[in-house]
Amino acid sequence: MQTEPITEVEVYRATLAACVQAEASDQYKLAKVLRAWVDGSPFSGCPTCHGRAPWRNDPPCSTCNGDGFVPDAD
Repeated sequence: MQTEPITEVEVYRATLAACVQAEASDQYKLAKVLRAWVDGSPFSGCPTCHGRAPWRNDPPCSTCNGDGFVPDAD
């Protein structure tokens, strides 16, 4: 399957959330398509927080600003 990489942060965030939801809901065909887009995009997990949400009153991660991912370093 040939896909174009997602380069917009908002689109990547939404696609990643949909992919995680599809995987959790056992929608394997949809998850496979979404995962191809996610994996082919120029983003990777945050090296500081590893995508973990902050505790209730903690500030968001300073590296990814709470997104859980950062642009790939080229």
